[in-house]
Amino acid sequence: MEKTSDRNDRPTIRDVAAEAGVSKSLVSLAFQDASRVGPERLKRIHAAAENLGYRPNFLARTLATEGSPFVGILVVDLENPVLTEIAEAARVALHEHGQYGLVASATAAGAAYRGDRYGEINEQVLDMFRDLRPRGLVIVGTSVEDARLPVGMPVVFASATAVHGSDHPSVRADDEAGIRLVMDHLIEQGHRDIGFVGGEGGGVSRGRHAAYLRFVRECGLPERAMKAAFSEEEGFEAATAMLTSDSRPTAIVAVSDLVALGVQSAADHMGLRVPEDLAITGFDNTSIAAMSRISLTSVDPRNRDIGRLAADTVAESVAQPGHHGESVTLMPELVVRRSTTG
Repeated sequence: MEKTSDRNDRPTIRDVAAEAGVSKSLVSLAFQDASRVGPERLKRIHAAAENLGYRPNFLARTLATEGSPFVGILVVDLENPVLTEIAEAARVALHEHGQYGLVASATAAGAAYRGDRYGEINEQVLDMFRDLRPRGLVIVGTSVEDARLPVGMPVVFASATAVHGSDHPSVRADDEAGIRLVMDHLIEQGHRDIGFVGGEGGGVSRGRHAAYLRFVRECGLPERAMKAAFSEEEGFEAATAMLTSDSRPTAIVAVSDLVALGVQSAADHMGLRVPEDLAITGFDNTSIAAMSRISLTSVDPRNRDIGRLAADTVAESVAQPGHHGESVTLMPELVVRRSTTG
């Protein structure tokens, strides 16, 4: 049989029914429960579908029979390796729970979200998830006010805290402990003038900045902080300003590994040796930090554990409607490399 449809439109179930000479309802039944269709008519339906290039609409079929077939994973910045690592760990864990994880970017395509705009979610993305009605939602790397979230589904924040007053659980590292680990390490290396680059781009960055300020005030050390969110470019700009000041620090704690790369670039640009002239630390322990040419001392927040536990929490709530997961805070570890020890 020659293919009869050369239209640009996607063939429909109505087209298959006409081609096979059966009713639309019988075609629908053939793709939902083939055992209830006679072999001769089932053969005609499959032949017609193959001839037309028809494929059942997976989303429409599952919405009609089971509800939404997936759990949404909303990532604030797909260019940030720590967030993509968390999202992938969540997707794998959801698969182990028998759930599909659909990963989507939270921000507008091509938008430059710098400073405190970092972490800003595009409203159209939230509208899309409201329309698709996922079984649950894992939000990676940013916070969202409850009033903006899709209603009637479990929501878990990963590597971010819920906004004040929200009852949605979160899974994240203890950032206070992480900053203290890296500051203690630098003091053990003999540093007493330690700068910080970060503090913009959401609650995580502000929390790490606040932890730095508490530590230096407790120890009577000078406060040297420059604002940046989570991009390498912002790290370069902030570090350049800090390192060209009248009195530059001997070490810089960056809010993230990407920012630390910007700090390293600024040091290279100025001819400073790392760590002899300037020790540098990051936060997130990404695969980039472990590269031999970079060898960045970094706080390991246990990203894969964050993603897995966030997925476990939302999957439990999907399986047990009304179940409310608990927030989890993980203890980080410090991975020491050449950027602080030579």
